[in-house]
Amino acid sequence: MVAEPAGAGGDGSARPPALRLAAEDNVLVALRDLAGGDRVPDGSGMLEVLVAVPFGHKVAAEPIAPGDPVVKYGEVVGRATLPIARGDHVHVHNVVSSRLPGSQGPSSQGPSSQGPSSQGPSSQGPSSKGQGVGER
Repeated sequence: MVAEPAGAGGDGSARPPALRLAAEDNVLVALRDLAGGDRVPDGSGMLEVLVAVPFGHKVAAEPIAPGDPVVKYGEVVGRATLPIARGDHVHVHNVVSSRLPGSQGPSSQGPSSQGPSSQGPSSQGPSSKGQGVGER
C-alpha cells in the first residue's frame, strides 16, 4: 500500500483526505467527503478535486479515456465508459464494473441498462432451471 505522509490532509490530522492503495492505481480513494476545489496529495504533488466525491468513492489520479481500465488495489475494477478528467469522481456514472455480477464491459453484447429481452421475464421462470450462465 502506498501511504501519504502524516498530516497530508492539511487539517492537522495524520490521515490524508484521499489515498492511492497501490502504486499502479490510477485512482485515489476518498477517506472523507471531498468538495470540488479541495486539494489532496496524490503521491507526486497535489491533485485538485473537480466535483464533490463522497467518502469511499474514487477520484481519478490521471485522465482515463473511454475503454481504459480503472485500477484500484493494483487490480482492474472496471472500464471507463466516458472520458474522466484528473480529479473527477470515478463511479457508476462513468465506469462499468469488472467485478459486479452481470456487469457488461464496452465489448459486450449491449449496455447493461437494456430492458428485458424480447422473450420477456417469463422465459427466466422455473422452466429455465438448469441453464447455466452463457447457455442462452
